[in-house]
Amino acid sequence: MPEGDTLHRIADALAPRLEGRVLRAIEVPRSDARVRDLVGVSVERVRAYGKYLVIELGCGVSLLTHLRMDGLWHAYEPGARWRRSRGAMRVMLEVEGTVAVCFSAPVVRFVRTRELARLLGPEHLGPDILGESFDVGDALLRLARSPDVPLGVALLDQRRIAGIGNVYKSEVCFHARLSPLARVSTVERAALERLVVLTREVMQDNVAKRRPGADARRHHAPHYLYERDTTLAARRTTPKGCEVGKGPIFVYGRAGKPCFVCGAAIVRTYQGDARRSTYRCPVCQEG
Repeated sequence: MPEGDTLHRIADALAPRLEGRVLRAIEVPRSDARVRDLVGVSVERVRAYGKYLVIELGCGVSLLTHLRMDGLWHAYEPGARWRRSRGAMRVMLEVEGTVAVCFSAPVVRFVRTRELARLLGPEHLGPDILGESFDVGDALLRLARSPDVPLGVALLDQRRIAGIGNVYKSEVCFHARLSPLARVSTVERAALERLVVLTREVMQDNVAKRRPGADARRHHAPHYLYERDTTLAARRTTPKGCEVGKGPIFVYGRAGKPCFVCGAAIVRTYQGDARRSTYRCPVCQEG
């Protein structure tokens, strides 16, 4: 599933191409919304919050999308051939110089912009791990409300912290030497705070590394093995004089392979009601 860093990179790619421009055409094949009325309306703002992409329009209406497992956004020059089938298109926005297309996203909603504060607010979502106003204290309080929940499950609960997904959950728990199987109440507050801060730093690092330059014609949800790097966490947590490791991904997707630190076989565990995959080193993360 695309995590918060992916959504922020998508927003970075689309914003300079859409913001301040007028919609020339719009298509939403699986929606009952009266989208024809939006032609001629300007795009005010493109932003990410957690795992949501928000496109705010000048008429007081916003487009809200969530990519879940398979969704992605592409940006093309007008007339360019799409790299996905038209049947997978969920929404298409055309402005001068750009056609932005969202494929395969299960959540495509038009809402009143004034409702965003409620839909993305504290009653439904925790603070965005990558948000400018991210409050570590608020995040810790929200995690503390799930004392008996395993740490790996709590980190994925978007009501606690928005934007963290499977990859960063597993990776940063490994670098912080915390077991994702441990109950939240058993993790000391200082260790939990270091974990949250480290997660934010690593995700910010990945947004900065992948931020598009002048060529933003196509931007989509990348595969974690190629587009994510958690070596920053290794540098933050490895004692001076020790080898950082072989990264860029240290445990996620490496079940049965040797840990870069101790050589033990990485273990895959399924956690929570959704049976989400968690990867860990049973030696480095003992406890």
